[in-house]
Amino acid sequence: MAIDSRREVPFAPLRLTRAQRQHCQDITFQLLDRSLRNYDERNESADGHVGTPKHHANLDRSRWKQLKTQTNASLYAERASHSWRDLNLAVGNANDKKCMLLAVGTIDGSLDEVMFGLETPDFATVKVRSESLANRPLDGAILAQLATPTETDPFQFMGITWMVDKQSWPFNFLKHPRDFVVV
Repeated sequence: MAIDSRREVPFAPLRLTRAQRQHCQDITFQLLDRSLRNYDERNESADGHVGTPKHHANLDRSRWKQLKTQTNASLYAERASHSWRDLNLAVGNANDKKCMLLAVGTIDGSLDEVMFGLETPDFATVKVRSESLANRPLDGAILAQLATPTETDPFQFMGITWMVDKQSWPFNFLKHPRDFVVV
């Protein structure tokens, strides 16, 4: 499967067993649940009133390392501390290194407008969006689709994606281009 004239996907077609597909879906839903719980924790104000989000500068710096800030958004990575590891996540191999990123900020527009702007039904769309909006080339491919958009849930997508990102935001904290496999 060719991405463009510069690069080919270095993997054979990904064939997952039913158990492997279920495991990927379980991890994805657990991470989504964790993200929503983190949002709820962050959304509680110091005086106990819910509904007034804390400014991103008030995040716990012992837990979150700020990677980058641009205009109205900041990107954080969870520090590697066993005290913060979520016990609700599936236990995997000791070599598993799951990285939790947190983006905090504001986006103008309705939720539907934002979701439509983020919708990427295939990797060609991701690539075009990356090159036209962020002015940076991006290589990669969708290796497996676990869930696809439906008429009732047009923004649904769950899959395994391989990407190679150059040294650009939000990955410019890395010294060399890196391959990422994202579920």
